[in-house]
Amino acid sequence: RTQLMGLPLDALFQKLMWPELVLLVSKNWQTFEAIFGDKRQFEENSTIINDRPDAHAKEWDTADFALYRRSLQLLEDRLAKLQ
Repeated sequence: RTQLMGLPLDALFQKLMWPELVLLVSKNWQTFEAIFGDKRQFEENSTIINDRPDAHAKEWDTADFALYRRSLQLLEDRLAKLQ
């Protein structure tokens, strides 16, 4: 953690693993609520994204991929509104 202090946000985010980033957002929800809206939906979509079939050794089908893509698209759409 001390190695990460003082890093610009873009460099910090590149060093964090997905679950760490989700935990950071959840712990600071008041800051991110305006971006992501419903916290439960954010956490559910984040779990689906983390459990993506290509990152873990498991069987997957088109329904799994569609669910992953939908969850990712929801978060991407929220972030795109910031630009």
